[in-house]
Order: sequence, then C-alpha cells, then structure tokens
Amino acid sequence: MRRQAKHPKYYEKMQTKDILALEGTNEGDILLLREGLFWRAYQLSAFLFSTHIRPLKVTSRHVKVVKANLAYVGFPDKILEGIVQAAGEKGWNIERQEKQIRIIVGLPVDRAAYQQWFEAQAPSEEESAATFPYLGQDKILEKIRSYPIMEKTPLETQRFVLELQKEINGHL
Repeated sequence: MRRQAKHPKYYEKMQTKDILALEGTNEGDILLLREGLFWRAYQLSAFLFSTHIRPLKVTSRHVKVVKANLAYVGFPDKILEGIVQAAGEKGWNIERQEKQIRIIVGLPVDRAAYQQWFEAQAPSEEESAATFPYLGQDKILEKIRSYPIMEKTPLETQRFVLELQKEINGHL
C-alpha cells in the first residue's frame, strides 16, 4: 500500500512544456511558480526577476523531451513575502493564486538583452553530456521505467539498483 504524502501539493510540479507555453506568451510579467517549498521563475520571468528584483544564481539545463534549454532562478518560500513586498514598493501589481504569483511589472522588455542573457545561460555541450556520458543511457532509463517497484521487496529493489550501478560504472 502506498503512503500518502502529508502535503501532496508540495510534490506536484508543472510540466516543462506547460512552463514553456506560459513563458512563451509572457509579455513582461514575472511569473513565480511554486515547486515544493520553493518558488521558481523561468525563462523571461527569470531574466526580469534577476534584473529588477534580486540577482540570483541561474540554473540552466537542456530538456530533451521538449528539445529546448530551460533557465530558471529559485528561492525558498520563507523569503517570498520579502520579494512580494519589494515588488509592491516598486508600484507593481501582484496577482496571487495558490501555486502561482504574477508580478505585473508594466515595463517594456528589452528582447535583445533578454536573448543575450538567455544565450549566456545555456549549458555547454560538456554540461549537457555530463548527465549520461555513454550511449547505453536509453537502455538504463528503460529498465528503470519498466521496473515494477510496487511488486518488489526492498531487497529485490536494492539488488536492482546495485545492478544498475554496476552497469553504469562499467561504462564510465
């Protein structure tokens, strides 16, 4: 029997394609999305957040499923009110929902500056390749996807993980 999480909303995450769709229609607002105990701003929202509110370390990765680079900044929930207050002091409107906050900046977006910023965040080929540096990655991923974990004992699952480690380490 599966255990229920105490706070299931902390474990839900918007899919990358949905994030890209939201940001693709963004005309200059800062969209903050709740992910677990953190808030994140992606793509244009991350650029505007770093430029106008607070510079944060940008994380960038290539997402194969959508064939796109994703750049984002994040911060813990405990400092959200300070962020919202700083935006309010700038005279910006704030729209709140349970897992999403839109800060309406109302400033024109310098698309050239955003594009330059975004390209500077792109992961290098070495960083992209570092996730799985050998060609057997699809085989490993398929084994993990098809493993019937709910039907296995903890000992069987531990053996499965050890076999995967052996297979991966043999190729590194």
